Amino acid sequence: MIIFHNPGDLDLEAVRLMGASVKAAGSFGRFGTGLKYAVATVLRGGGRLQLHISGREFGFGTLAREVKRETFAEVVLFEYIEGELRGETPLGFTTALGKDWEPWMAVRELACNARDEGGGFTRWEDPNWGPSGAGTEIALDWPELEVSWDETLKELFIPDDCNPLEEVEGILIHPGESGFLYHRGVRVMKLPKKAAFTYNIIAPVDLTEDRTAKYAFIVEENVRRALFLSQDPGIIAAALTNTKGWEGSLKWQDDTWRKPVPGVLFLEEIARLRARRESLPDAASKLFLQHRAVKEAKHFGGYYRDETPPSLDIAMGALESLHVKLGEEDIYVTRELPAGSLSMASGGRIYLSEELIQQRPYLVARELLTRHFELSAAGDHDKLLEEAVELLLRAHRDLDRDRELYLEEIAGKEDLAA
Repeated sequence: MIIFHNPGDLDLEAVRLMGASVKAAGSFGRFGTGLKYAVATVLRGGGRLQLHISGREFGFGTLAREVKRETFAEVVLFEYIEGELRGETPLGFTTALGKDWEPWMAVRELACNARDEGGGFTRWEDPNWGPSGAGTEIALDWPELEVSWDETLKELFIPDDCNPLEEVEGILIHPGESGFLYHRGVRVMKLPKKAAFTYNIIAPVDLTEDRTAKYAFIVEENVRRALFLSQDPGIIAAALTNTKGWEGSLKWQDDTWRKPVPGVLFLEEIARLRARRESLPDAASKLFLQHRAVKEAKHFGGYYRDETPPSLDIAMGALESLHVKLGEEDIYVTRELPAGSLSMASGGRIYLSEELIQQRPYLVARELLTRHFELSAAGDHDKLLEEAVELLLRAHRDLDRDRELYLEEIAGKEDLAA
């Protein structure tokens, strides 16, 4: 048996009215439906609930109700005086409410309600439990659940004595692997793989009505931000090397890789792990190489044109002869790019690897032109097509000359027609 208790008296209207939530700001529940869902889930699963409010004794049960020739079990609140049934109040919902709720959700709801009101919960081994007589107490008798109670409790809540290793950006990072993410110590999200740590978000989180994280991608982004800014090398290393776990699937590098910017310690730790040939997520390595390219790359063009490597100089000259405006001040050469790439476009710049500029000018020109299109068209396929057509015409002087003759011919015909 599990006893949920708090010092205040539960208003019975809160049991009856759907959507009636009078909790203080910052409480875990706010929808005014959780207790009803929990009661329906317990009764549907064969559990039993007793309710005691400052000496008054209640129990939850069901009565059969027929709707369009189908029978439903309506939840009813029974009141007892000295063990005798003295009243019953139909609550207007059936045991089908929250039909997708699982047993652990009901336990979490009852526990969170107690915590929100300044109480808690305990496991009671004595079958002859009796209420203390003060405040609100809910006794849950559910043998099927109690078989796995210890494991359920371990998954539902972070123990109060589990101190965090670090707090970063509204996230507490606790020791120990976990298959769940937590909000204010309560499970709100199941992970597809185990994380290297137990992450507890104390900053605001949008929750659904079944008290799970509404936007998984925002939660993941918050954890990623915290790891980016962590000042604990051990935490960073453990997260990055958990390649087969949850952190290994995080979007360390995506379209917004500069927001948030990884901290210096985070990038230094990647460099150290790479030097030790540790296994890292490809996305993390790519992120590191992008930042290093931006930091260390040497630019060519403008006053530095005389120092340009021969293959790059020839390639740039060839493209300029075709009137391709490369923006030569924005061409940079770096020692390594992500995932073995030869070139990269980022922040209005073109980055070339040292490996590329050792190749034939033709290959350098091809990479330059590809990145030029990527930057200038910026996803506009019509613009890309227009630039490609113009470039082909410029590249083939005979075709270009044919076009000029054709335009002159058309102009001549229009003059005669006029």
